[in-house]
Amino acid sequence: MSAQDERPTAEVGRGTNERQGNREQRTGNGGARRWARFIARCTALVIVLIPPGASRAGPRNIKNGEPIGRIELNRIDDGKLVDSNNWAGRPSVWIFISPLQTSSQRAMQELQRIVDETPAPGIEAVALTTDPNRLGEVREFCNRNRIRLPVVLDAGRAHYGRLGIIVLPTTLLVDNEGKLHDSIPGHDPAYERHLRAHVQFLTGKIKADELARQLASTQPTRDPGLERAERLVRSAALLAQRGLLPDAIKELEAAIEADAFYAPAYLDLAMLRIVTNDLPAAEKLVDKARGIDEANRRTWLVQGVIRFHQNRLEDAEKSLREALMRNPDPALTNYWLARVLEARGDKEGARVCYRAAAERMLPAVDAELAKRGATGSTQAAPN
Repeated sequence: MSAQDERPTAEVGRGTNERQGNREQRTGNGGARRWARFIARCTALVIVLIPPGASRAGPRNIKNGEPIGRIELNRIDDGKLVDSNNWAGRPSVWIFISPLQTSSQRAMQELQRIVDETPAPGIEAVALTTDPNRLGEVREFCNRNRIRLPVVLDAGRAHYGRLGIIVLPTTLLVDNEGKLHDSIPGHDPAYERHLRAHVQFLTGKIKADELARQLASTQPTRDPGLERAERLVRSAALLAQRGLLPDAIKELEAAIEADAFYAPAYLDLAMLRIVTNDLPAAEKLVDKARGIDEANRRTWLVQGVIRFHQNRLEDAEKSLREALMRNPDPALTNYWLARVLEARGDKEGARVCYRAAAERMLPAVDAELAKRGATGSTQAAPN
């Protein structure tokens, strides 16, 4: 509640004479008490948000250079186990989040962007939450924003407590020996730039002196064109969801005009061109996106959808199987692969992919139950 909400409201609706006659009494009694309660609440909030003795509010129980330990937790989307031992010899990023917290959501989006742009072999990433009551909202957010990094549930706060996580979000950067390289508590305008610098260092793209130089700058490098393009792409997604395709197309064209090197705008526009049956334009947009960002994994998915609508089914299957390996959007990729297999007469293959697409969109518990047959046996589905 804001200070304005907490101010004494007894004056509202009273006459001028009553306000003048009772002002001193009200201010000296009820008003003072309400202000005292307001100040007390603010003080309590500051105590909670800024722990004593924690200037950076990084993790309390681990220092840079110490082993971070192992996680074995289940994904909230499909229930599959995430085991950090599988990342041995590779750097990773662990982000501790709070569902529905704007700063956590922004940090996840920026981390996903950096993971996507990091050349192979890349960097592993995982998000941890402790709130079992908000998993539906987290899944919805991830689906809506194409967050593909695994989100796992630390139900007993075992890892939050073990590492001494204080602030949410907190991002831990782990080197290829499994030791803490550094941490980024919270989220601010410099978060993405600093995170990108750390990832470039951990993957051997820059040296320590360049990392220090990039981290030393207190002002984040702002790109107004990119920021405008990102806003327009988000706006276009909302318009498309409401069926306002012409308006969504205009927003995406404006996004490309704002930043001609923002590949997601080209790919989103390509999908809308497919919807309007302008396949040549869609293909050109995919080619432009690939020319801008050759490593963008979503280009294979969009290309596969184009090939399907061109009735080039063999090429469509190749593109979509490549997309399935690159994992840009498993549910959507499985769906379109099912459509291709169905058109090619492979009914069983289509059934398996349709089922995999549906299970990818189910909550974790439901997805696990969906994999079981009537007798309780588990039937494997493709990734």
